[in-house]
Amino acid sequence: MLKQILEVIRLVGLGRAIRMKKRHEQGLVPLRGYTATRCFWALLQCGLWDQMQQSGQIDIGAFASRQGLDVAVLRAVCRYLDGIGWVRLEGDVLRAQAAVETLLAEPRGLFELGYAYEPVMNALDKLLAGEATFGKDVQRRTDWVGIGSGRLCQQLPYPVLGSLVARHGGRRVLDLGCGDGAFVIWMLRNLAGVEVTGLDLDAPTVDLACRRLREEGLAQRARIVRGDMFDLLDPAEKRSEAGLPELSEIDTVTICDTFHEYLWDGETPVVEFLRKLKQRRPGITVVMGDFCVQDEQWLRRHPIASLEHHLWHDLTRQRLISESQWRQVFRQAGVEVVESRVFDLIGHGYFVLR
Repeated sequence: MLKQILEVIRLVGLGRAIRMKKRHEQGLVPLRGYTATRCFWALLQCGLWDQMQQSGQIDIGAFASRQGLDVAVLRAVCRYLDGIGWVRLEGDVLRAQAAVETLLAEPRGLFELGYAYEPVMNALDKLLAGEATFGKDVQRRTDWVGIGSGRLCQQLPYPVLGSLVARHGGRRVLDLGCGDGAFVIWMLRNLAGVEVTGLDLDAPTVDLACRRLREEGLAQRARIVRGDMFDLLDPAEKRSEAGLPELSEIDTVTICDTFHEYLWDGETPVVEFLRKLKQRRPGITVVMGDFCVQDEQWLRRHPIASLEHHLWHDLTRQRLISESQWRQVFRQAGVEVVESRVFDLIGHGYFVLR
């Protein structure tokens, strides 16, 4: 090996050899990040990581046979992940190493959310060239948006929102944009005596939420309804035909990371929703959590995951606004901020509205 190194130095010069090595190492960081992430997603989607967490190790030949996978492709992926130290592959026996165990803990939700937006990133060249439009030609994976968001929200948003629901007397709760049902399940597990209905517009996500409730043994304690939250403000007969819950039976509305999806063309949809909700049901409490966009200068100094999150939202026509802009929305809607908590560190705010 030393002889080969000396030969390279003789051919290109010592300074050039050192610069080449350093630049290749720098270039490998983003390339490896992309390649490793794509492999991680594939094994996440096919269920290998969950099976490994349950069993401690996996025979990849047997796993491929059970799941109908191409074992040669699976071996290639596992050999690569072994090479970068994420797993250890001995024969066909695969074991997780510390790196992947860490990724399957708190950061897992980031990878799940990233997988939701993968189709958008794959179409970036066409979006950039104006040859494709989000919503028409390109879609995100809405079920994985629910999965990733739900897992990430377990860490802080749900405990904060849940504490606000409890403190303000929430008993009959309607969770808007309920996604995969994660917050519905959290409330049933952690708030005594609550009755919860989840509402979401996306059919695959509603199916996922219903399945999760069954798997958790909670299907008898809650229901999930497919529908548009704006239709809640329709006349009673129309709401009944659509199978939507009756607002008179609800004392608290929760909504986590959903309002911002309606802000791209301005605040009017959210302003009008809150105004009409208050008119239709004056005593109702709204407990909401949503993104409070962080200052660009601050993000330059602290390049946290908000950067990826902001990019994904910009590419999919979801506008993030600041705390002061949210408060302007509330003033325009004629609702009072009873209590608030804003965590600038993660760019998230929580508001109790009446």
